[in-house]
Amino acid sequence: MVIPGVTLFFTYPWIHNIGHSLFDALYPAYAALIRFPPRHLRPFRLLCAIDNCEGCSQGDIFNRFAGLGIIKHYILNNMSIGSWFVFDELVMGSGMMCQRCTQPNLQLPGGVELDGSRLFRDRMYVQHGIIPPTRRRKHSAEGRNRQYVLR
Repeated sequence: MVIPGVTLFFTYPWIHNIGHSLFDALYPAYAALIRFPPRHLRPFRLLCAIDNCEGCSQGDIFNRFAGLGIIKHYILNNMSIGSWFVFDELVMGSGMMCQRCTQPNLQLPGGVELDGSRLFRDRMYVQHGIIPPTRRRKHSAEGRNRQYVLR
């Protein structure tokens, strides 16, 4: 069986913690995908090595973020008895990039040199139907009316 398109594989043991799931698993995997442009701008599929969790919301978030859905490794393992799977394109996760890390500049790995933080944020917004904020080149108040109080 051939699985078309781009598939991004990663594993994470924090299925019950959305913060770890997003920033110690999905973000680093997406940063790996950014290294193969323009694949990170198109819909892709996730192949996740995760535990079965019926009440977890991460699957819905990850599914929408990727655009082509999620293949859970334990389901693929059950289907693979006597079968072969061929992936059209497979990017293998992050190599533990960013797990519980802090850079000297307090930025996520790949955030500066790959513009990964902005790309991750913008994709999350767009995939959930929200217009991403405009990019400010000089300072955070750029384009704002200074007479209005921020709330």
